[in-house]
Amino acid sequence: PEETLAVVMRIMKEHHLPTNISHQRWMLNALKDSVLDDNKPLGVLDREDFAEAKTFILPQNPAINELVYERFFPHGSD
Repeated sequence: PEETLAVVMRIMKEHHLPTNISHQRWMLNALKDSVLDDNKPLGVLDREDFAEAKTFILPQNPAINELVYERFFPHGSD
């Protein structure tokens, strides 16, 4: 987490955006809790999650319509 915070702080400062490390630490923890699912192994892309993400991206990038789970994540399992 500290390395991640350092990178975020550096990028924010490079772009002259207001920030402080306490707020960024809070944001990192909030995102971690909302993104990580204790019931799924870390680093495994669920087929349903892939399909859901694809529906969000498709309106902005129609080219991904041809993208299939097995090609995007060849080591996936059902």
